[in-house]
Formats: sequence, C-alpha cells, structure tokens
Amino acid sequence: MDERRRYERFDTLNFVYYVLQDNDSILTQDIGRTLDASAEGLLIQTHEPLVAGLRLQLSLALADELLEARGTVIHVGAEQDGFYRSGVRLDDLDAHQQAQYQRFLQGFIAA
Repeated sequence: MDERRRYERFDTLNFVYYVLQDNDSILTQDIGRTLDASAEGLLIQTHEPLVAGLRLQLSLALADELLEARGTVIHVGAEQDGFYRSGVRLDDLDAHQQAQYQRFLQGFIAA
C-alpha cells in the first residue's frame, strides 16, 4: 500500500473531552477517545458523528497532564460498531501546548 501521509501516526488510547462549536454556539459536548496521533492532529472515536469543517475545543488526557487545545474536524467516517472516527487537525497551539504535545509524541518515538 502506498502511504502518502505527511506525518508518522502513533496508535494511542487517551480520553478526550470535546465541545463542538459552530461560531459561538455549542452544538454538542461529549467524551471520546483517541485512536492515533500525529504531529498535525488526532484521530478520535466518538459516539455521535462530528461535523467536518467545524471547530472543537479539546481537553486531552496525556498521562499526568491535560492538554487544552482547539482543533478543526477534517473528516468523519462511520464504523460498523456504531461509533464514528473523526480526523481532527490541531490548530493554533501556543508554545506551552506545543511542548506538551511534543512530549506526548516523543514517548512513542522513544518506545
């Protein structure tokens, strides 16, 4: 298979609390889990479908840290078991958030 991804992906299993927003309106909020992570974003599994193009506010449990970040839903797909997978690009990470996230990814590279 020809793999054309820009960034290496790492299998993950982390809880994520998310708030899906349309402008200033909250559409839904729930808990999901990550399935993989890359330098650019996350693949998350949720009970309800997210909406491609909308923004998320994320609280991602990273070992003993909590990463608060924003992201954009890039794509959404249904799974056979009734769950949904959504690719989320992390947006506008400040220096502290970027350092947190890089430490998280470094744990997979070192393993």
